[in-house]
Amino acid sequence: MSFSRFALDRFRRSVLSGSAAFLILVLGGFTVFAAETVSQASEKFAVTQIFAAGDSTAAPYSSKQAPMMGWAQALSSLTVEGAVVQDRAACGRSTKSFRAEGRWDRILQDMRPGDYVLIQFGHNDQKVGRPAVYAEAGTDFKANLIRFVKEVREKGGNPILVTSVTRRVFDAEGNLTFSLKEYPEALRQAARETETPLVDLYVLTREWVETAGVEKSARFYMNLEPGEEPNYPNGNRDNTHFHRNGAQAVAEMFVRDVQRQGLPIAKCFRIPSETPEPLEMSESPETTELFPFEASGTALPNVWNSPVLARPAGADGLIRVDGAHFVNDRGTVRFWGVNLCMGANFLEKEAASAMARRMASFGINLVRLHHMDMREIWGTNFPKQLEFDPEKLDRLDWLIAELKRNGIYVNINLHCSRKFTEEDGFPEYDLRPDHDKGLDNFMPRMIELQKKYARDLLTHVNPYTKMSYLEDPCVAMVEINNENSIVSQWYGGAVDKKMPKYCETVLQKLWNEWLSEKYGSTEAVREAWGCAEETIQENQILDGSFESGNLDGKAPGKSWKLELGNGAEGKLDVKDGVLVFDVRKSGTVAWEPQIYFTGIQVEKGKPYTVRFRARSSRDQELIVSCIQMNSPWKHFGLDQRFDVTQEWQEFEFTFLPEESESLARIGFTYVEEGTTLEFDDIFFAKGGTAGIGKEEQLEDGSIRIARRFSEPQRNIPRMREDFTQFLLDLEKCYWNEMFSFLRNELKCVHPITGTQLNYGSTYPQAEMDYVDTHNYWNHPQFPSTAWDGRDWFVRNTALVNCLGTEGTIVAIAAQRILGKPYTVSEYNHPSPNLYFAEGFPMIAAVGGFQDWSGIFTFCWAHSPVNPKKISFFDIHGNSPALVHQPACFNLFVRGDVKNGLAPANASRKANIAAVSLEQDHAVHRTLDWTARHYHLSALRCGALSDYSGVRLTDLSTPEPSETASLPAMGQDVVLENCKKQIDSASSSTRELFWNAETEKKGIFLVDTPKTKVFTGFVNGREFTFSDGTRFIPGKSILDWMTISMTQVDGQREPREPHRQRECVGVSQNWLVAATGFVRNTEMKVRVYEKGEKDLKAEDAPGLTNEELAGTLDENLTSSKTNGIGPNLCEGVSAKIQIPVCAGAAVFCYPLDGEGNRMNGFQAKMLSETMAEVELSAKYQTLWYEIEVK
Repeated sequence: MSFSRFALDRFRRSVLSGSAAFLILVLGGFTVFAAETVSQASEKFAVTQIFAAGDSTAAPYSSKQAPMMGWAQALSSLTVEGAVVQDRAACGRSTKSFRAEGRWDRILQDMRPGDYVLIQFGHNDQKVGRPAVYAEAGTDFKANLIRFVKEVREKGGNPILVTSVTRRVFDAEGNLTFSLKEYPEALRQAARETETPLVDLYVLTREWVETAGVEKSARFYMNLEPGEEPNYPNGNRDNTHFHRNGAQAVAEMFVRDVQRQGLPIAKCFRIPSETPEPLEMSESPETTELFPFEASGTALPNVWNSPVLARPAGADGLIRVDGAHFVNDRGTVRFWGVNLCMGANFLEKEAASAMARRMASFGINLVRLHHMDMREIWGTNFPKQLEFDPEKLDRLDWLIAELKRNGIYVNINLHCSRKFTEEDGFPEYDLRPDHDKGLDNFMPRMIELQKKYARDLLTHVNPYTKMSYLEDPCVAMVEINNENSIVSQWYGGAVDKKMPKYCETVLQKLWNEWLSEKYGSTEAVREAWGCAEETIQENQILDGSFESGNLDGKAPGKSWKLELGNGAEGKLDVKDGVLVFDVRKSGTVAWEPQIYFTGIQVEKGKPYTVRFRARSSRDQELIVSCIQMNSPWKHFGLDQRFDVTQEWQEFEFTFLPEESESLARIGFTYVEEGTTLEFDDIFFAKGGTAGIGKEEQLEDGSIRIARRFSEPQRNIPRMREDFTQFLLDLEKCYWNEMFSFLRNELKCVHPITGTQLNYGSTYPQAEMDYVDTHNYWNHPQFPSTAWDGRDWFVRNTALVNCLGTEGTIVAIAAQRILGKPYTVSEYNHPSPNLYFAEGFPMIAAVGGFQDWSGIFTFCWAHSPVNPKKISFFDIHGNSPALVHQPACFNLFVRGDVKNGLAPANASRKANIAAVSLEQDHAVHRTLDWTARHYHLSALRCGALSDYSGVRLTDLSTPEPSETASLPAMGQDVVLENCKKQIDSASSSTRELFWNAETEKKGIFLVDTPKTKVFTGFVNGREFTFSDGTRFIPGKSILDWMTISMTQVDGQREPREPHRQRECVGVSQNWLVAATGFVRNTEMKVRVYEKGEKDLKAEDAPGLTNEELAGTLDENLTSSKTNGIGPNLCEGVSAKIQIPVCAGAAVFCYPLDGEGNRMNGFQAKMLSETMAEVELSAKYQTLWYEIEVK
């Protein structure tokens, strides 16, 4: 929870007056002060005692535990004569155990009238599994605090409530987490209800740690290297308890805060140094040419009035579907939106209101309420997830009401990341997939609980709008289940490893019912599947025991090969009759390096057995596979995962090839770096048993489910095809049931979608009201463990260099379903990709040309406390992304880009593929996900030049009349053409231009009358637009930049009307945004190398700006060293030449971060009708207003 300094000061002023006596209560998460007149009795005593009641963060420590120190222990160094600290805090105590052990009674016994008592708990009160200390935040914890306060006052003392100090726990994106949960707010409530003084050490220490960042904040806590301190010879890792320097800094924060408030206790302390030592930071010499910039945009409406939909959102009636568009009573509607995730959906009211206003100023007109169900909405009820927390629901209601008031619609996501707990009735939590994906498509109680969630949320009446979410017109759309399908979960292997027996039993029952309906008997199943049993024949690997001592397979075309690609390093040899595979360095792709034996032959429908012995220098999982030796590298039914250890083990697998092949290979892949593998007695031959076992009978429902990456001897082609079809039918039932529940039972009037394309069959999603998809350019990769913030990288590739089949935007365009509104509800180019600013202008332009209905940035923010820095996804603190938002809005929502159906020339055509239901299912049954992407989409290579989409031939959907008569392309043509890389393309409207003819120097241009964009590599070029406008970029760190220029009409003082002139020129103001290189303050970016996980922040190298300019197409990381805010930005140098009417005067005003004009200058007139404005780094800004008078 965030609590702004302004709000905190206002709260304190409201409860404090006159002189005050204090008891300091130091509790989980928030410091609260309530005032009380100091008792006259205090003057009877020469010494004022300051008692501290709390936990280990405040407790005293002996010299044997040095340098560990509690912050209340450090207070003693700050007292004046006549004041003494009595630190009674104790390790592991809570409000409950502190009283139970008699510690609180001893304070009351020793306390005298006029003394102060500081009370701090919360870290231990939240420990649910320890009954002796656990106190629920909103009930017992708060009641215990109120009782403490009352008892101190009854004895003439002065209580002060102090919130807990923060733990130093950062997430994968370098954001400080909220480990104290609801305890800070409970303490705030206690302070308000008892009018007790409050010191907010939670807020103060969070700000302190966030400002220092991941690296520097480590030294505040007990993080020691081996040998650094004699009491900790082996080192220490502790992010809860303080090093003496950290404790001293927190003590000084406390004293400075009570002095600032003017609390009577302040007289007990001397004035500490102005700045705590751990906060001192020096500017990095590598960033001296950059300047700090924070695009808050609060004054942006003075420059640009975004033509938002009516305020409040919904004033023009419900959003509904009309063919391929969303409409309301005024006509067609498009959405330029953002996502809010997790805690950012549950802000305090003041923060929520400010955020809504800021979003509106940047043109955002929809917010997708995402990941609400992971934990936050359940609040204090968690881990039970059956009823919403009333306070959390109230915060959500307020947020939605404020968004509505500012003209911003909402997209309500129902299931995103909720994973059912044992308290919900689902044991074996760790044995189920993340968020119960896939399982919630068929488990009956999970489906019922999804319906309950939907009913409870959508029928709830918002007290601030007086409407339920079923009827409120500010709700633009509803999404059933994010990125979820039993089909995709099975394909990815989640069902193999993450399915408890009780879930598998349900799935097996449904599977056998499906088989019974199709086949009727076990014999019919075996016959249809081609279950086979043959005698094992001769080994095709002639020297599988390596008796020859070399890699030669003793026959032409047969030998062992080592493949090193994508930066991989390794060695393959035979030593002492054993094949030795030494992996020195992994490649940038998971399958490099790899070894394989060539010259294998397989025959379709015949069983084959592979057998070998193996051991490894470390325990790990490998894959043995049988694939084609050459492109397109077809797989033949063996992709078996197995666990290898340091002991010799024997493995045997049987499989049934799906095709015949005379040039196949057997190989081993997915080996960890720094590993030595040994193989022996490798055997591969025709023969074995493939298919279901004799014990599996349809009559008693015992035919087990198919496995994706295990049991290859069972997972034969026809069985797998049937099982995939079963899953396709199963997911369709789920989507139909959920849609029917929302539309027919709840009477939901808002457009509904199921999940995103590519997570199962296209058809069920196309049968919803609208179709949605997600995509990311160079999503973060986590080589060791998913979302491990210590070990990740982002590929530093520029999208402008990748015109053709592999780019995200053309893929999104090619899979669009004709006749339905189409949204992209998640899109981003994550940091530290240095070219991320290209992404949003490019997708806004293409989305406008392709006539999509919504594009939503992922995301605005994830948490209530939002450091103003660049992270993977959050854009609220990403100034280069924000300053281009007005241009993106104008391109897409205002409609500056003409859609591809607008008649531009006589040769206009559409890029359309036709797909039947059987084709859709057949591609899924092949388990070839690459073919799925290509065969079920239009021509990717044509997605920039022509209106694109997929016509579903077995689904009646209206589509634009202009495309109805155009022929569909054959799938073989689509697949073949999409393999061809193209170098340049332009839209049929002649407004979008993409050129990648010069290697690694691609450019993307948007040329419309009202908005112009250049993004890409300058390479000494200048760019002239159709109306004569010209961009002349200067030098830059990356030789790359993004410049957007869009016509605006703000709220400034009205000026004299333009005289009507018959001339070709500009008679309006322009907002120009120009961005180049950017990094966070104190950010260290480097080329990713294996071993990153074990690299300490203080040892992590960082490349200079100039060195980073040479990292195009490298893998970059800033794990543990992502820095702090604000952004440090390059000032782009460029000249913009603008055609104007004769006699016009042109002025340029650099804008500050809020959008206010700074000192302006008059443009240079190159002629009577051409003005030139020069952008320069000297203005230290990312945006400018150009005024034409």
